[in-house]
Amino acid sequence: MRDLERNAALVIGNIGSAEDVPALAFALVDDQPLVRSHATLALGRLVGLAAVKTLRNCWRVEPDVAVRATLEAARESLALPAS
Repeated sequence: MRDLERNAALVIGNIGSAEDVPALAFALVDDQPLVRSHATLALGRLVGLAAVKTLRNCWRVEPDVAVRATLEAARESLALPAS
């Protein structure tokens, strides 16, 4: 099942829109870091205020070091400040 969630995040990142932000935000609380990481990357590819806010909120609470690294990459792709 986790592979399906990860793959869905990949697809959304490639062809999704701002309408997909809520689904990705839901994936950011998944218990598997791999799913959260791919959701983060997908959010970094979407444009819009909702994606930016979701990434900022995730940055504040993400405990996993690897997921935080993908958050950093997503933030850079959207040119978000660190705070």
